[in-house]
Amino acid sequence: MKRIIYLSAIALLIFAIVGCKEKEDNNLDIIQDIEIDNRFLLDSIISNKNPLIPINIQDSATIFLINNQEDLEKISNTNVDVNFDKITIIAGVIRTHSISDKIDDVILYKYDTIFNLEISILWATNSWTEIGNLYFWRAYPKMDINNISLTIKHKKS
Repeated sequence: MKRIIYLSAIALLIFAIVGCKEKEDNNLDIIQDIEIDNRFLLDSIISNKNPLIPINIQDSATIFLINNQEDLEKISNTNVDVNFDKITIIAGVIRTHSISDKIDDVILYKYDTIFNLEISILWATNSWTEIGNLYFWRAYPKMDINNISLTIKHKKS
């Protein structure tokens, strides 16, 4: 009899854990980036040709949350016509071990009020090792992002 109660308690505990795990995963959202009209102008602003983008040599990455025109002016002298009432831009710089590396994917995850930006980098194989920077930006529907974490994943190409 004790064995049946013990096994029943273990089974109940397993179902509770699995049920909680499934509930947690349901709160995780992938936020899709959106296309905007001024894509080419933003490509030129958020690049290695822009001396206003600060690069912190102590860190492997720097992220900028651009929620309004004033935020954009901190990294650009160019006036870009973007409707910041509808758009949030996440931009950044990642230090890499080779100038031949490439950004493969950028995914923004949201769990309740917590945001995580996951960037997959294709490591170049058979290339010269020369430290470089990878620049990126994505536009998302307007969100209230106060804090964002960054996860960098490396893949061999």
